[in-house]
Amino acid sequence: MIQFFRQNNFFTTLMLIPYTFIVRMACFYFSEAPVQMKTGGVLYSIFESAFSDQAILSNIVINLVIAITAILVNRIVIKHRLSRYQTLIPGLIYIILVSWLEIFVAFTAIHIANFFLMIGYLSIFKFAKKTSYSIVVFDGCFYFALSALFYTPYIIFLLPAILGFINLDTFKIRDFFNALIGVLVPFFIVIGLVYFFEGDYNIFDGYAINRNIFSWFTELSYIDLIPLLLYGGLILKSILLYPRLVKKTNLQVQKKINILYWFLLASFFCLFLINEKNTANLLILSLPMSILIGMLVERTKAVFVEEFIQIVVLGAIFYLHFNQSVNILM
Repeated sequence: MIQFFRQNNFFTTLMLIPYTFIVRMACFYFSEAPVQMKTGGVLYSIFESAFSDQAILSNIVINLVIAITAILVNRIVIKHRLSRYQTLIPGLIYIILVSWLEIFVAFTAIHIANFFLMIGYLSIFKFAKKTSYSIVVFDGCFYFALSALFYTPYIIFLLPAILGFINLDTFKIRDFFNALIGVLVPFFIVIGLVYFFEGDYNIFDGYAINRNIFSWFTELSYIDLIPLLLYGGLILKSILLYPRLVKKTNLQVQKKINILYWFLLASFFCLFLINEKNTANLLILSLPMSILIGMLVERTKAVFVEEFIQIVVLGAIFYLHFNQSVNILM
């Protein structure tokens, strides 16, 4: 199956949508309402209220959001030539990373925030092209702020975003003000709408820093360490194989790959700023990790090994989803 997604065409891109629904079919079995998250922003609170009694519809919507995000993951790799292999594997890896644990199949703030974060990535990489810089900077910061309104810890990504703009081209004072306006506009719009409709949402909920950052880790069982070690191994692999990713690439592509590593680093530190014990927060690692790991998997030439691993991974996902006796990080 993974060889099928090595083809980059319109049909195979569309097939990521049914693939998402198949991998995440357990969401219709559980039919759970959107997950309550203290770190969910004001916009997520609105979505959560709207879909609270519509579990099936909410699962359809979130699966479509994930599939579209996966398509955008492939778009950023292909359009900006981050890899010489023009495949759909990075998007495939993203779908797996945001679906493999049972807690991940629910409707959460991070799934929606990742969609806007991905559009923000695209805006940063556009800054390297000879386009209207002002609107690109404004758009990028607008989408990063919008992602933070769905999932508040994502406000930290404004720092690597600004550094990304600076790294790719000359960043002038005018661009800084455009970035500032791009951040403030969605906040002012949401504040205005909440005030106008007399909503009881607090836009600044979730921005408290966790003062006991290791408390969550002290309450884990031995089986809970398995996914944490897996994530740690994937991050370590991404770092150690960095030379392979930038080998035989031009300077501009190297800069863009470096930016992805900055976002991965920010995602890792973001875990320690979350004032909430919720396993779903591990999803913040999925976006930059899927792009980097996906580009590494693309280089694999052992077809049989790839297909075997794919079958094992899908089997493990279905086992974890439907076997109620296995409760990892629940």
